[in-house]
Amino acid sequence: MNKPYQIAAGRAVQRARRWAEEKHPVVQLMLPMVEILTLAKQGAGELVREAGLQLILWQWRRRSKP
Repeated sequence: MNKPYQIAAGRAVQRARRWAEEKHPVVQLMLPMVEILTLAKQGAGELVREAGLQLILWQWRRRSKP
């Protein structure tokens, strides 16, 4: 059984995915170069996961502003 925070996180990911599919936005993220190189060394998958996380956090912050 999933915890409430896991359910909410899953729904947030689904909303972000639907939004991206509908709007086809262009995304530009600002990450420190050292962090990018570290993630690239770990693998492209890790870099993509971090980019996705940054997008979700950005959208969450944007929606939570009054």
